[in-house]
Amino acid sequence: MWNTIFVYGDHAYRRATRLEECEHVGPEEAERVQCFGLPPRYVYRVESEEFEGLTADPAQVARWTHKYPDAEVTVIPIS
Repeated sequence: MWNTIFVYGDHAYRRATRLEECEHVGPEEAERVQCFGLPPRYVYRVESEEFEGLTADPAQVARWTHKYPDAEVTVIPIS
């Protein structure tokens, strides 16, 4: 099963309705993370001078931080 997580700033939501209630914006204004399987508990934002990415996969975070050692990782809990 595919899950869509809506990320707006440093907040992440499982449902578009929850995003609208909390942030007062529509789902088209949020970034999206697609993931397969069980719903994740966290979304990770990886940022460096050369790269920015969002993922719910810790293994992907490890690959990105290996490739961009100066990257900072922000852990965003999903509500």
